[in-house]
Amino acid sequence: MTASENNPHHQASPLDEEALLRGAVRAARPGLTRAAVSASYLGGSSEHWRRFLLALAQQPEQWVTWSSLYAAVGRSDRQCRDIVHRAERRGRGWPPYVRAYRSGWAEGGTVDYWMPAEVAALVVQLATARPPGRGPVLRSLAG
Repeated sequence: MTASENNPHHQASPLDEEALLRGAVRAARPGLTRAAVSASYLGGSSEHWRRFLLALAQQPEQWVTWSSLYAAVGRSDRQCRDIVHRAERRGRGWPPYVRAYRSGWAEGGTVDYWMPAEVAALVVQLATARPPGRGPVLRSLAG
């Protein structure tokens, strides 16, 4: 495996999408465990972060664009970047998804997100649960 295939942030061509995904999932594995996903979803107090994860979970095992995710959250690009950055820091850099930077990210390219089906199912389950001391989480998206 080449170094670029093992790097989840390398710029992919359509021909190496499968290699990108394999390398990215391998790199993201610590954030994809049941305990890590639960801690990420339930940690902190940001309903916007939970809305972000739920929007991604509603499209399991599909590459989802950044712009569609921040639109689903109902925040601007900059606001959503701050939300995601804080949540990722809280999770020690192991988010419950895979992120891939596409060509020319610095020049206005795209970044896409991908969530395994098992992780997506857990996020949906957590979103529809009623944690102690709280009402239903994200009723508008979960139901």
